Amino acid sequence: MKTSTALTLLQRASLLLGLPTVAQAAAMTFDAALGEITPRSFLVLLAISTIGGMAALLMRLTNDANKALEEGRRFEIQPLRLLVLAGYHMTGAWTAGIVFYSGAARMGYSGLEIGFIVPLASFACAKALEFASGITFIKKDGSP
Repeated sequence: MKTSTALTLLQRASLLLGLPTVAQAAAMTFDAALGEITPRSFLVLLAISTIGGMAALLMRLTNDANKALEEGRRFEIQPLRLLVLAGYHMTGAWTAGIVFYSGAARMGYSGLEIGFIVPLASFACAKALEFASGITFIKKDGSP
């Protein structure tokens, strides 16, 4: 029993000692990857990330509208809720786009492969933030 405790302490110590090195290496790699982005590639990255985020947003609005029709409730797009939900989607999509572009470019993926990876990652991150937000456009109990 003492051996397993000693190994656990040794593992914890090595993790704590190695963590700053790993964090610094990750920061240097990310800085180098961001340094490779030209203005033109950044605009393309922004555009394809926006496609993924907008697809997730439109999918959410369609699902809410269909659910409201099935339940006989009102579906109303409220500007503030739409703005907040669009903010969630676009923030997630752009962040995921930059992170996945940097990683894929660093690993040597071709432009076509990056063109497929970034919108999918943007869509997935936008959907994840959407589920975390819990915002809905369906009116409760037939209220106006």
